[in-house]
Amino acid sequence: MSTGPMHRVRAAKRDAKAVGHEVYKLQKSKKRVKPPVLVHGNVACQRRDSLTIEAVIVAVGCVSPNFKNSRKGHWVVSKSISAQRLATMAVLATIEVHEVERAIGGAPNHIHFVRLGPGICDDDSAPVTIAAVRDQVCAWLAHDNTPTGKGDDGPKCGIKFTYEQKRQRPHGVRIELRRIT
Repeated sequence: MSTGPMHRVRAAKRDAKAVGHEVYKLQKSKKRVKPPVLVHGNVACQRRDSLTIEAVIVAVGCVSPNFKNSRKGHWVVSKSISAQRLATMAVLATIEVHEVERAIGGAPNHIHFVRLGPGICDDDSAPVTIAAVRDQVCAWLAHDNTPTGKGDDGPKCGIKFTYEQKRQRPHGVRIELRRIT
């Protein structure tokens, strides 16, 4: 089995379908007052009312293991991080930044990450496991959606990052882009 970049992108698309199904289940859920409306593949928009979009939800299918306490070698960790960035890049390539900004009324200033997986990490390990996804989202917002793209995700960037975890069988990360005034 090949572990080249195209194989990882195909595997990411396969995982994204499973995570996209999770977004679809959110749409059909009767518990939610404001259900998201499925827009494109694994991208959804959560509406505040009939005219205003509250958040753009993107589902990325990738495995996010905990490297904090790992004894795996540097190259194993590097390949996993590269796979996370490639999967995120493939999903975000289907969306234009200006479309998201127009939909939510400006550049997102709050990004909420939900780590989906069969296990739960510690609270301080959750941001570490999806750091590559966060880096790729910031690079995409800076209009540099390449595997080595750079974006500002420091404390002075003006974006608040929050994290959550949810126990679920297909691995993935759900990204919610919001504009909070």
